[in-house]
This record gives sequence, C-alpha cells and structure tokens, in this order.
Amino acid sequence: MANQKARKQATTKRRASTTADRAGAEVTRALKRLEQALGNAQDAATSVRRDLGRGRKDMAADVERLIRDARRDAAKLERAVRKDISAVLPAAKKPAKKKPAKKPAARSSRA
Repeated sequence: MANQKARKQATTKRRASTTADRAGAEVTRALKRLEQALGNAQDAATSVRRDLGRGRKDMAADVERLIRDARRDAAKLERAVRKDISAVLPAAKKPAKKKPAKKPAARSSRA
C-alpha cells in the first residue's frame, strides 16, 4: 500500500512539472512566432520604402520604426516571461502540501 502511495505522488509530481513545462514551451514558441512575424514585416516595410516617393518614404520610415520598437518590446517580453517561468517551475515541481483534515462540528443537543 505504501508503494502505491509513493507511485501516486510521483505521478502527480511528474504531471505538474510536465504541465508547467508544456505551458512554458507554448509561450516561448508563440513569442518566437511573434518575433519572426515582426521580422518579416520589417523586411517588407523596408522593401516597400525603396519603391516609394519622397513624401511616402517618411511614412514608411515611421512604420519601420514602429515595427523595430515592437520587436524590441517583444524581446523584452520574452525575457520577462522566461524569468517568470523559471521562477514558477520549481514551485510547480514540488508536491502540494496536504491540508489538515477538518474536525467534525460539535453536535448540540436540545432538551
């Protein structure tokens, strides 16, 4: 019986850690896709700017600047998320503490 209890705790612990690992991996992949999309947008904006007249080039440069800032902010977000995940993962891998059992309510007798 003790062996089953130990196996169940190990399974629960493994499940919690893999769930947290999976969630962290999904966030990381999503941020990588965002970074790649912003890179493609920046390349496209640069390409478009080459074909525009003088007045339009200023607007295209503004768009490029916005995209560059968005890429920088996405990189900062990715670093912050990785830091948060690395802080949360050790806590997720620890087994949950058991709550003490509740005592039954005292019965009152009415006479």
